[in-house]
Amino acid sequence: MAKIQDSWAVRIFRHVSGTFSADEGNSRLLLVTIGIVLVVWHVAVLAAKGPFWLGLNMDPDYAYLLNSLDIARGLRPFHVDHPGTLVQLLGATIIRISHLFAKNSNLVEDVIRNSEHYLQIIAYTFFGLYALLLTVLALAVRAVTRNTIAAVIVQLTPLFASEIPGNLACAKPEAVLLSIAACVALATMIVIIRIDRRASPWMGLTFGVLAGAGLATKITAAPLFLISLFMLCGWRAWSAYFAATIIAGAVITIPAWPRLIYTFGFLERIATHAGLYGLGPPLHWELAIYWRTVINLLAGEPAMVAVMLTAILAVWIDRRRSEGRPEIRRAVLGFLAAQVVTVLMVARHPGGGFLGSGDHYLIPGLGLIGPTAAFAWILLAPAVTRQWSLVSGLLLGATALAVYQITTLCSVYRVLDIRHERQQAVVTYAHDRYPNAKIHYFYRASNPGFALYFGDNFAGMHYEKEIAAAYPAMSPWNGNPEPGHTTQLYQFQNSSSDVFYSVDWNRLGIKVTRVFGNNVEALYEVK
Repeated sequence: MAKIQDSWAVRIFRHVSGTFSADEGNSRLLLVTIGIVLVVWHVAVLAAKGPFWLGLNMDPDYAYLLNSLDIARGLRPFHVDHPGTLVQLLGATIIRISHLFAKNSNLVEDVIRNSEHYLQIIAYTFFGLYALLLTVLALAVRAVTRNTIAAVIVQLTPLFASEIPGNLACAKPEAVLLSIAACVALATMIVIIRIDRRASPWMGLTFGVLAGAGLATKITAAPLFLISLFMLCGWRAWSAYFAATIIAGAVITIPAWPRLIYTFGFLERIATHAGLYGLGPPLHWELAIYWRTVINLLAGEPAMVAVMLTAILAVWIDRRRSEGRPEIRRAVLGFLAAQVVTVLMVARHPGGGFLGSGDHYLIPGLGLIGPTAAFAWILLAPAVTRQWSLVSGLLLGATALAVYQITTLCSVYRVLDIRHERQQAVVTYAHDRYPNAKIHYFYRASNPGFALYFGDNFAGMHYEKEIAAAYPAMSPWNGNPEPGHTTQLYQFQNSSSDVFYSVDWNRLGIKVTRVFGNNVEALYEVK
C-alpha cells in the first residue's frame, strides 16, 4: 500500500487519535462526559419503556423481584432455570438495604405495595454498576495505551447493539451479564499491563471467580470464559482458575441448592429438544436450518459483524509488524472466540429480540463489542498514518456504522415509547369505561396486580394474600368466564389472543366482542 505524507485523512487521525499524546485531563473529562451522556440516555430509555408492570415489561422482572424477596426473607428461590441466582442475591441485597429507609416496617407488604419503586432501584443499581465498570475500563485503557479513541470506544459499548439499551433497563440477568463481560475485559487489561501475570494464580483466581459468577447468573455467559484460554498459562494459573470457578459457582448458588436439580433438567431439555425452552420434540441437527439461523443472528447485529471483521484485519496487520503487540492480539482473539461461540450456541435455541432484529441471548457477546473494537483500534492505530487505503476504509466504515447505529437507537426509543403509549391506552380505557366491571388478565396483560401475580407464580406463590389485599379487583384468567357476572372483560397482549380464541365461545353460548385495542394490547367484552 502506498505511503502518504500529510494528507487530510492523516491530519484528521493525528488530531483526534489517542495514539499521539493528548492532555490527560481533557481525556478524563471526555470520558466522564460520555458517562453522563450514557446516564441521560438510560434514563430516557427507562422513561420510554414505561412501568415494569406493563405487559411487555413484566417478564421476567417481576419474577426476579419476588424471588429476590424470597431470598431476602431467608427462603430459597423458586425460579432457578438459568439459574439466575446472582441476580436474585443482588436483588435481595438491594431490597434489604432499600427497606431500611421505608416507612412500612413489614418487608413483604412494602415490596408488594411499592414493587415499581424496588424494581427501579434494582434496575438503576445494575446500570450504575455497569456504567462504573465501563468507566474504569476506559480509564485503564487510556492510562496504559495513551489511546483516547480506544477508551471512548470502550465506553460507548452500550450503543453498539440494538438489544443492549432495552435489556439494560431491566431487573434481569442480561443487565448483570453486561457487567460480568466488562469485568472479564478489565481482567484481560490487567494481564496486558504485565504479561508475566498470565501464569499468576491470582489471575486464574480472578478469571475463575468471574466464570463462577457468570454461570450462576445465566448459562449464556459460558462463552465469555473462552477468553481465559488466551490470557492464562501454566498449571498454577489453570488450577486456580478451575478451583475458583467451581467454588464461586457453588457458593453463589447456595440459596438455590435444593432446586438445582430443576436447573440441570432445564438445561438438559433445551440441549436435546426443540421448541421454546426445549418443550418441543427431540432436537435433530439440521445444518441448513442451523446455519440459516446463524446468518439471521449475525444480520440482526451488523455492528458486531463489522467489529469482528475489523478485529481479524487488525490481528493480521499487527502480526506483520516487527513491533507488534502479541498480548493485545491474544486478547482480541479471545474476544472473537467468545463472540463466535456465543452466536453458535444461541443458534441452537434463538430467543428472539427484545426490540430490534437482534437476540437478547447474545448479550454476553454483545457486551464485548466495545472492548474488541477498542483493542482492534490499538493494533491498527500505528498503521493508519501510513496507509491511505486503510485510513479511508476505516473512516468510511466507521461513518456508515455510526449512522446505522444512531438510526437504530432512535428506532429503539420510538418503539419503546409507542409500546408504552399503546399499552397505557388500553389500561386507561378499561379504567375509565368499565370502572366496576370484572376484568380477567392473561399473560402479558398490563396491570400492576397481575404483574405481581405473574411474578409470584414463579416465586413459589408465597404472596397471594398480600397481593389480594393490595389489588382486590385483580383477577387472573383461569380459562372460563365466571358465573354471576353479566359483563366481564378479558385483557390480552395481541400475541396471546389466539389462546383466548381457541375456546369455542359460541358452543358455550357466550358472546365475545373486542371493545378496544391496538396492535399491542386489546380488551374483550364477554357476555
